[in-house]
Amino acid sequence: HFADVVVFQSAWSKEQSITLGFRQNNNHIIVHNAVDPQIFFPPAHKEMHTPIRILLSSWSTNTKKGFAWYSFLDTHLDFKKYRVTFIGNSPVRFQNIRIQEPLPSAELAEALRSHDLFVSAVQDDACSNTIVEAQACGLPVIALASGGNPELLQKDDVLFHTNEELLAAIERVAAQGQRTQPSANTL
Repeated sequence: HFADVVVFQSAWSKEQSITLGFRQNNNHIIVHNAVDPQIFFPPAHKEMHTPIRILLSSWSTNTKKGFAWYSFLDTHLDFKKYRVTFIGNSPVRFQNIRIQEPLPSAELAEALRSHDLFVSAVQDDACSNTIVEAQACGLPVIALASGGNPELLQKDDVLFHTNEELLAAIERVAAQGQRTQPSANTL
């Protein structure tokens, strides 16, 4: 009654809307978030760092942004092999993970390009901007199997369900090296 077309950010968000009473019809479309390719793009050449650089990011301090998972990494990851940076706002003070204040888009893109892989433990997010941004900057993504995350992942990306799978995914992706092609999620 109120709109001619409904735009969903993911099939997951559409399914969630249906369970909440959205009457499905043919007047809807799914459009994933996209990035500005003038800001978010892969580096011309990239080699894995030693130690391997992992980036985490969130503007929100909401617990569903993955902080329990990041706290697990803070106490269980081999910090002789990995260096982890969290960019954004964290309600958690980590022992081993370095926290950096939120950055404007261009600086965040530079930070993404200076890392080797991206971990997103966001739960029930329709279409994570951080995942799309990391992919556009050429980073392989390790993401929690939740919300719209599975729809966003590409060939070299990995989903995880448990703490053990998260650690194993980091090891596997680090061993495979970097992705060099930009994401299809560009404007």
